[in-house]
Order: sequence, then C-alpha cells, then structure tokens
Amino acid sequence: MQELKEKIIEYFSKPDYVPLTHEALAKIFNNELLDKALEELEQEYLIRKTKKGHYDLLSKNNIGVGIIDIKEKGFGFIKELYTDKIYFVDKVDKNGSFSGDTVLFAKYKYKDYGDYDKPEAKVLDILKRGITQVIGQVYSKKRGKLNFKANIAGLLYEVTDFGNAKEKDLAILKIDKYSSSNLVYGHIEKVIGKVDDKDALYKELAFKYGFNYEFSSDVLEEASNLSFGEDDRLLIDKVIFTIDGDDAKDFDDAVSCEMLDNGNYLLGVYIADVASYVKENSKTNLEAYDRGTSVYLPNKVIPMLPEKLSNDLCSLNEKTKKKVIACLMEIDNSGNVVSYDIKKAYIISKHRMTYNNVNKIIKGDKDLINEYIDIKDDILLMNKLKDILKAKRVKRGSLDFTSNEIKIVYEADDIKEITVRERDEAECLIEEFMLIANETVASHFYHLDLPFIYRVHEEPSIASYKKLVNLLKGLGVDIYANYHHINNFDIQKVLKLTEDNPPLQNLVLRLMPKAKYSEVNIGHFGLASPIYTHFTSPIRRYPDLVVHRLIHKFIFEGDVTHQSLKDASSIVSKASINSSRKERDAISFEYEATDRVVAGFYEGLVGYEFTGRITSVTSYGLFVTLDNLVEGMVHISRLPGYYVYDEATSSLIETSFKHKRYTLGQKVKVVVNAANGSTGQIDFIIVK
Repeated sequence: MQELKEKIIEYFSKPDYVPLTHEALAKIFNNELLDKALEELEQEYLIRKTKKGHYDLLSKNNIGVGIIDIKEKGFGFIKELYTDKIYFVDKVDKNGSFSGDTVLFAKYKYKDYGDYDKPEAKVLDILKRGITQVIGQVYSKKRGKLNFKANIAGLLYEVTDFGNAKEKDLAILKIDKYSSSNLVYGHIEKVIGKVDDKDALYKELAFKYGFNYEFSSDVLEEASNLSFGEDDRLLIDKVIFTIDGDDAKDFDDAVSCEMLDNGNYLLGVYIADVASYVKENSKTNLEAYDRGTSVYLPNKVIPMLPEKLSNDLCSLNEKTKKKVIACLMEIDNSGNVVSYDIKKAYIISKHRMTYNNVNKIIKGDKDLINEYIDIKDDILLMNKLKDILKAKRVKRGSLDFTSNEIKIVYEADDIKEITVRERDEAECLIEEFMLIANETVASHFYHLDLPFIYRVHEEPSIASYKKLVNLLKGLGVDIYANYHHINNFDIQKVLKLTEDNPPLQNLVLRLMPKAKYSEVNIGHFGLASPIYTHFTSPIRRYPDLVVHRLIHKFIFEGDVTHQSLKDASSIVSKASINSSRKERDAISFEYEATDRVVAGFYEGLVGYEFTGRITSVTSYGLFVTLDNLVEGMVHISRLPGYYVYDEATSSLIETSFKHKRYTLGQKVKVVVNAANGSTGQIDFIIVK
C-alpha cells in the first residue's frame, strides 16, 4: 500500500501532470488497492478530489491544508500540516472557519509598505470541524435565564437544553449544528464542576486537549487490587539511590556507579518495572494508552497511571524493596559501552537524593557531604562519568540547546514568584545516564531485528536550513553552510556562536523537525545517535512501558513465535502513532496552562518595569521574553512612529529613521501594559 501511495504522489508531482479522473488513474496504475490508496492520501491531506472528480496534489497552485487558530480580535493563524509553517489570516478571509478547524487555504504574499513581504492566507474550504464539544461556564444574565460562554474566539452559543446544569457550573456543550454565521446550536452534555474551583482551569484545558482529568472508578479499583508480589528475580546488592527534583513524588529511575579493576566504570540504571503490574489487556493499560503521557502543570500533575502505581508500587521509594528492569553497562574511559546486561531484579534505594543536594555535594558543601558520606564518593565518580559521556556525545555531533525552563514557585496554592529552573551538574548527570541506557536498550533490539518502538528525529530540510543561514547572516552571524548535506557539526558551531543569545539559539531549535516515535529506526539527528529509544520513564510515558513489555516478552521469556512477533509489530505501530500525537497534545496543554497561570499572576503587575530580550519579530509586533522567561507581546501599534518588517534581518525598522530598529535578540526594558489569565496573553510597552 505504501509503495503504491508513493508512486501516486510521484506521478502527480510530474511537471506535465494534468488532474485525472478515477477512471483514468485506474488504467494507469491497474491496482486493486487504488481506491484505498487514494482514500488514504485524501485523509492525509496530500491529494484532493476536485468537484469535477479530478485528482491532484494539494501542494500545487499554492494550496495548503492546516489547522486555523482564531484570535479574540477576529484575525487568525493557520499552521500548515507537515511543514508547521504559519500563515496570517485576516478576519475577512476566514470563510466561516473557527478555531481548530482543518481548512484548505490559498497562500499568497501581501505587499506591505516598503516592499516587505509577509505570508498570508485565505480559507478556501473547511475540510473538518475541529470543535464538536465546548467546555465553558453556565451563567445567568436576565431574570434567571441561563446562558453559556466559553473561551473560544468568534463563537456564540444557542443552548437548546441545559439539562441539570446550574449557574456557575463548568459544563460541556455538545455542538449539534453550525449556522452560516458564528452561531452554533447545542446542548449541555455534562457538568464537570464549578467555575470557581481551584482546578477549573486545568479541567477546561484537559478537555480541550483530550486528556482525562480523573481516572474512572473501574481503573482506580483495578489499580487498588494490585500488590507487590514476589517472583524469581534477585536483589542487586549495590549502592543505589534516586536523584530527582525537590517536588518529585514518583521515582521511576535509580542509579549506581563503581570503578572496576580494569579501570572501566560499571554504571547501573534501574527503571521501575511497571510492565510487571500493568498488563496488556487491563483497564489501566487502556487508560495509559489513551493518555499517552503524564502532563506536568504548574503545581499539578495529571498522571498517566493511578497514584497507587505511580507513587507507591512502581515508585523506587527510599529503603523499600522494588521491582526494576536493570541495565548494567561497563563503560570505558572514552565513553564506549564495552559490555552490558539487561535483567529484571529487585533493588533497595539507599537514599532519595535531590538535584539540589547532589549539586551542593559536587561543589563541596561540607554539611551535606557529612550527611551523605556513604555515597559521597559514588556521586563524585558519577560526575566524572557524566563528563566522559557528554564529551563523547558532543564529539559525535550531538546538539545541546540552552534549555532553562520557567519555574513557578508556590506557597500553598498561591504563586510566590516566577523564576528560572536552571540545569546544573546533577541534572546533566541523570540526563547522560538515561541517554546511554536508552541507546543501549535500543541497540540490543535493533541488532536482534525484533519489533521495537524507536525515538527518531529527522534532519532539518535544506530549505529551512538555507533560510536560517541567511537570517543569521542578516543578524551578523556569518557561518559556512553546506547545502548538499546538513551537518551536525555545522549546527554545533551555530549554537556555539549564539550561546550568549538564546533568541538566536531558538531559531536553530525551530529549524528542527519534532522528534517522534516510530517502529522504523532512522536515527536521532539531534542526539547524533544512530539508534535511540525511550526506556527510562515507564511511569509517565507509554512508549517506555511498551519497551518494557517487549523486554519481558523477547528477552526474559524468549517468546519469539510468529504470532508473538506479529502481535508485537501491531502494538508498536499503533503505540508509535498514538504516543507521538499525545506527546504533542501534552506539550500544547502544558504551554497553555503555564501561559494562563503566568498571565493571571501578571494581572497584578500592570505598570511594573522589567528587562528582557526580543525573542520573535513579526509584521504585527515584537515578542519579548523577560529575564525570568515570561513572554509578552509589544504590538506594532504601541511603537512610536511607523515600522515595517524586514524578514532578512528579522527586524522592525522605522521608516523615517532607518537606523531606528528592533531586532531579534536585542535587550529592551518594558512595562506591563495588560495581562489576561483567561487568554494567557501579556501586553508590554517598550520603555523609551
């Protein structure tokens, strides 16, 4: 089927191809699977059947397909499928579309003053409605009459049946009909809480992004009936401990490290054996598959597994006997894994260590060294091995981006401050150990040629790379570029040249395709790793749980029958597609939740002055990221004078004074002009 689809695309791509009917294509391809292939290509939005019944590529004639996001003021943006390019849509060009709709659109360049281009689009057709249900607030307007409102720009609601809903309920409205205007008709399907509940925002976003906020009673009951249960595995007698954040509640990895007589290191990475509890056909597994991942929100986690598993049975709690899958690796002084052993075992973690305390021990904190004198030497040895592993990874071309994260500090349920979560030695140590364990497990399966789920990352496109190089040159960063082959080391040099300017590093990050899961190994470009997987977090990522099941099935049980291989292939394929999608949804969920919580906090800081950098420049304004990583927008209307957008240098230039410009990476002072926790938007004004 895939081969036929590729042949169809290749045929349609010929310069002299004229759109043909199904009858004509049947004569050319003479394949009984043609109908199915054409149907799948249409569903994937790669081809389109015209109203006259002719088939053609969607990409021809500047036509694209994407998801539209409409803003409160009526305009919107289309994110094109497959390319992730963004197109601006004027409010008069929406053609009846709403946020979340999959739309067919025409691409064109709009000539702005000063001959500067900006990509715009016009919606031609609505291919698929993105919204069939809406979550919102039931409220009373006049004389007790109930109404409904939701945070979706441009939609008005006519509720035909409120059911049992009452004023101030947070409820789900099922859309029954779209009208020709912006009015939709629907009925209240379910009440899920009150709008003033402290978790109302997270319930709203969980619904929006397709995550169950709570576990069903069936799943909770099944999990509550699980117990530890002894089996034939042996206890590993080594100095083992966990290293996690101060606020972590589940611990799915532990480590050990010792020096062997031959001068090599013996690194142990011990991962909670979730697969021994969560069986393939269980209700808990079906729920974990549906969620795909845990979601990490400000002051809240929506876990993939019930708390009985994530915080108890599967968590490698201190001084408690736990089931693990152990990956023991002998590593030489060049960072090469010279031998390894993957086995099921019991461990007892000696300590629950935090990144903060491990960092202090590495830096020589005497009080903490005395408190943890029994593992002090192990920590220092681990830090040496971390340096060796990182040096090897960088030498082969692995890319390291500046990766500080925003940190929201709470006092009870109130935000105390917003700062930066920085990575230090301990964080890097655990990262390197997990990376090498993931590679080791992936290599084992790859060379056995068994069904497996890989973590893959494609190299960026030549076109995107050219655009990046030209933009950096416009900003004064001159680099050599080989357009015939994108080289990891060339991108490493770019990261080195821009290491003091995170906005420029973000340009490189945006160049990269998204990593994903796949049953086919194509390597991981960002890590410069030929074979990679996710094995180390089965409590919070479904692909890791699948990998653990494959280890049990093929390594521990030796079940390599034809049926077993066939079943595993099917599971790996489905899990790869679903987990990749759920990962993207979870990231969007986390970003929007953080934006709205942060914006809500900044509602109380209107008028305050801050410093930051310009991290994005568009034709309609600037985005500024403060020193604490909070981002807001300076609309072009807030800039004195008349500015135009220069794409070559990613700048806004004042037309009267050409030397007056705002450029990517530039440091600025801003004042908070407005903030809205309901939309997650913060507006700045640049201080003169």
